[in-house]
Order: sequence, then structure tokens, then C-alpha cells
Amino acid sequence: MSRTPEGEVIQAVEEYLKLTDLPIWRNNSGAVKKGNSFIRFGKTGTSDFIGFDERTGRIIAIECKRPNGGRLSDEQKDFLGRVACAGGIAITARSLDEVLAGLRAAGVTRR
Repeated sequence: MSRTPEGEVIQAVEEYLKLTDLPIWRNNSGAVKKGNSFIRFGKTGTSDFIGFDERTGRIIAIECKRPNGGRLSDEQKDFLGRVACAGGIAITARSLDEVLAGLRAAGVTRR
């Protein structure tokens, strides 16, 4: 199965996080069709990864986008804005390097 460019970023972040002890987890949202109806899960606009900094208690939200041209939806902008306004760490990433830079800049490190 081939991955989308955004899916490749998500996969790289997920693989990195599995190697760390950081409490940040994949947060899926969307819908699946069952019969003639859809079963929705997750909240629209929430980030691809959500967790927290154990030292400070700050929430961490990471929204992954494809490297070229990926844009945040209004709901995603709102969610990341709320995280930032609450003192959390809001990262929009088009690569694993951007996630690492964002965590480093916020002082979030592996134990």
C-alpha cells in the first residue's frame, strides 16, 4: 500500500515516538462506512498527535502536513491556536525534522 506524502510524515513521526518515552500518541479522527451510514470518530480539527510534557504539564499537539502545499483547515488552526493560547506546544510539521525542532525549541526532551 502506498502512502500519501502526509502519511509518510505521520509514519516517520509515529516511528520516532515509538523509540522515545515521550507521552505523545497518534490521534485518529474521521469516519468509516458501515452499511448505509457512517461511524464518526475523533473530533474534527484535533491534531494527528496529542500528548503532554511530563515536566511542565503542557499539552503537545502535532499536526502533520504534506511537505509541499499541505494547508491547515480552519478547525486545525483553531485547535492549534487553543493549545498555544493555553500555554501548550503547537507544532505544524511537514517533516520529522520540524517535529524535532519544535520539541527542542519548547524544551521537550527524552528522559
